Amino acid sequence: MRNRGYTNWQEEREEWEQDRALYEIELQVAFEEASNRRAFWLTGAVVCHVVTIFLLVTDWKALIGYAFAILAAAMLLWVHFSENEAARQDMREKLQLKFPDDLTPGPPTG
Repeated sequence: MRNRGYTNWQEEREEWEQDRALYEIELQVAFEEASNRRAFWLTGAVVCHVVTIFLLVTDWKALIGYAFAILAAAMLLWVHFSENEAARQDMREKLQLKFPDDLTPGPPTG
């Protein structure tokens, strides 16, 4: 936030809201990049499970292998969602620390 000697509180609040929105966009972009990167690697891990089972296991044992691959995919999906939720919470905390709601410029008192 920049101090530019505002003529009224509306200009100060508008500048504050613009800075907050830009910071929120930066956090969202970083979140999406990390989430996409994690999803890519987790998908690769599941594909490796399935391909390994397909190439190495035959007969009825393949069904057990596919069941384990599905279980691994479910666990990886759970990890992905829990990491995303933790990242969202971290993003909210960073936004609140940098732009606290109680310091939002408002109309002058008095």
